[in-house]
Amino acid sequence: MGLRLFQARIPLLVTFTILQMFVEKVRTGNAAGSALEQHSNDVEGLNSIKTKFSLRYGSKPDEDLCYIFPGHVDSLSKCGFNTTSKTFLIIHGWSVSGMFESWIEKLIIALYQREPDANILVVDWLDRAHQHYPIAAKNTMLVGQDIAKLINWLEKQENNLLNKMHLIGYSLGAHVAGFAGSHTANKISRITAFSEAVKCEHERSIHLFIDSLLYEDQPCKAYRCNNHKSFEKGMCLNCRKNRCNTLGYNVKWINSKKCNRMYLKTRANMPFRVYHYQLKIHFSNKFDHVDIDPTLSVSLHGTKNDVKDLPTEIVERFTPNKTHSFLVVTEVDIGDLLMIKFKWESSLTWNSLWKRMRSSIAWYKLPLWAPSITSNFDIHVDKIRVKCGETQKKMTFCLKDSSAGVSPSQEVTLVKCPASLKLTSTGSPHVHNH
Repeated sequence: MGLRLFQARIPLLVTFTILQMFVEKVRTGNAAGSALEQHSNDVEGLNSIKTKFSLRYGSKPDEDLCYIFPGHVDSLSKCGFNTTSKTFLIIHGWSVSGMFESWIEKLIIALYQREPDANILVVDWLDRAHQHYPIAAKNTMLVGQDIAKLINWLEKQENNLLNKMHLIGYSLGAHVAGFAGSHTANKISRITAFSEAVKCEHERSIHLFIDSLLYEDQPCKAYRCNNHKSFEKGMCLNCRKNRCNTLGYNVKWINSKKCNRMYLKTRANMPFRVYHYQLKIHFSNKFDHVDIDPTLSVSLHGTKNDVKDLPTEIVERFTPNKTHSFLVVTEVDIGDLLMIKFKWESSLTWNSLWKRMRSSIAWYKLPLWAPSITSNFDIHVDKIRVKCGETQKKMTFCLKDSSAGVSPSQEVTLVKCPASLKLTSTGSPHVHNH
């Protein structure tokens, strides 16, 4: 399953791909495969390993204090390797400096916080990664084979070890993890691969994964969507048929052969979770074509918190007498939504103003901003339909003052509609008589 995110203003929306791969493969048992596995497990094969495997400790996550050497059982006991615990292999990517990046230490700390009894091995292939990129990329297969040899050897020491094995690869390390999974004698439980193709911030994907470890009670939720525009209109906040998923460590496994695009917004800093709302608003005006470029904002008032003056981005051209859909995001949990305050600022174009002036009787006798000219730009909003992505709740809000229109710079208040008041397809009210 792929998760692709796109950049926006704060709350930040990032572009990268996270691949959560649960590797399942069937060995064909052909002669070539058997020969490779035999070579991988003999003494000569283990001695050919150039990759180093450092067992890191929670007390000193940035230091290489003990190494596991495939073929040397005493190195397991010396380093305190627990064969009954979960094992994580962290695989770095291409290295410009020839040194480990800071995210590795942060990931180790987060993993130990969630899994305190785990074995956390840092796969050190810096000698092969600190090369020109094409050479480093070519070396990924060799490193993957080294890791597979380690894993095959470990499995001989303890049955069912692979059921507790989790490979985490970043950048070219993601390729390494894939090669490792394809060369082990049996399937690895889980591989998480992070792409380095991030346009807005380096390593963002890693930090989102770390966030999922540190803030288990505040999981980020991503939503399947065909394109970025539809997501920005709030049209993809649907969790039916596996259309949404939790981001990171607690991702729900979905048996799918295709890679789906998943979208979400985040805060700029940890914890990254935000709350996604779709607002569907039908704007009414006596004219079908008004050349305006409005700026919309809403305030949401809930049982836990209030958030004020949230900007509402208009993704498509604003058109009166049409239902528009918007995505609104809050950084705090407001609880159950009780009330909405809505405001718009109008940017009236000269073209639209000229048309309206020409259609007005004796327009030439009126001041430029006469009420008979500008009042036609009042917009009427009957209702706002709301859906919360995180809770999947749907609500409908009606004007507190049903006679009020929405004039530029004027704020109107909407409260929950009576249960008997329903919406037609155009957004206008329909009352059931009993």
